[in-house]
Amino acid sequence: MSPLAIPDTTTISDAELSAYVKKHPDDYKRPGVAYVRFIVIPRVADAADSAAARARVARVRSELVSGAKFEDVARRESSDSASGQRGGDRGWIRRSETGYPEPFMRALRALKPGQLSTPVASQFGYHLIRIDQAKGDSVKVRHILIPVAVQGEHLDHVEARADTLERLTAERSDPAVLDTTARRMGIPLSPQYQVIEGERFGLGPNVPVPDVSVWAFESPVGETSPVIEAPSGYYVFRLDSVTPSGVPPLAQIKTQVSATVRLEKQKALGHRRADSLAALLHGVPDLPSAAAAHGLQVERFGPFTRLRPPSYLAVEPVVVGAAFGLKVGERSGVIQGEKGHFIIESLGRKLADSSAWLAQRETQRTQLRQAVQQARIQQYMEGVRARAKVVDRRKDLFKSRASADAAATF
Repeated sequence: MSPLAIPDTTTISDAELSAYVKKHPDDYKRPGVAYVRFIVIPRVADAADSAAARARVARVRSELVSGAKFEDVARRESSDSASGQRGGDRGWIRRSETGYPEPFMRALRALKPGQLSTPVASQFGYHLIRIDQAKGDSVKVRHILIPVAVQGEHLDHVEARADTLERLTAERSDPAVLDTTARRMGIPLSPQYQVIEGERFGLGPNVPVPDVSVWAFESPVGETSPVIEAPSGYYVFRLDSVTPSGVPPLAQIKTQVSATVRLEKQKALGHRRADSLAALLHGVPDLPSAAAAHGLQVERFGPFTRLRPPSYLAVEPVVVGAAFGLKVGERSGVIQGEKGHFIIESLGRKLADSSAWLAQRETQRTQLRQAVQQARIQQYMEGVRARAKVVDRRKDLFKSRASADAAATF
């Protein structure tokens, strides 16, 4: 039977909403939120830094070409600390993987085992890549990463400005200091950012700024932070305001709470009306006529299986389960579903017939066994090919055959 539509005539007072929130606080709790602005001295490489990185990667590659051990050079030179400690070992990588920079993967796909790449530029710097082994679509890779880093006179200039930033702005209680320093040093003041309590703060997925979340929830509003050093630059933040963790004031969540309370009231009203209807229909054999007398429409479904119910009941597993639990001609009580309340009646049932499946069981078993065997043979052959050393001796065989044929003519 189709669900009753319950008109929205419910009025809800603020006192009811407050009582509901008090009873369900966990549904509305929020973490603390701090609002901050900052100024930053960027650590952005310039043309001279890029040239220095290119010169360094060329020197490192020359050293490798001259016979230096890759593992030793990687431990000394690579800025990829994890693989550098392992002699540049990145482990096995599939040539079809997408989790690496595309220039890195393009170079990797072009290499043969034992071959050293030319310098490969990515957003992380310059890579020198070597493949140690290959098995099917996978290769065992080593690499050395040379970053494009701020250095030399450029680094001295950046650090001098960071010292000035610290002297003028860091750890001050006057919030206007940040604006004054921004104007004085010609640094733009950032827009306001949110810092979520307990979450790592960043200006994007690849621009993390450490310690901000800790500082923001331990400092008074209006105070500036110490200089916070990140790969992207030297930052000083100002704490503009804080919303503490917990349940927000009702005014901030009133729309959300009202919708929930209204829905619950409608469900309760719908359940009462459904119970009343079930009582009226009790003992009435003709369900369609009785439903029509109360302005309801009876829906007829089926036949259907448990795994493939009609689309209307696809989100009603309780209703579907109840349908298969009824005897033919039996009528259910009120069932509370996802989209409403239901009263269902079983019109007929066809029991599962296992004879057809039993008749083809051996055929199915043979097919499954053959598929598993074929997969294992294919896996074994791929392993053999990956480990095999293929030597082309066709020329020797042809030469021997030609000599034998020549001798036979005499």
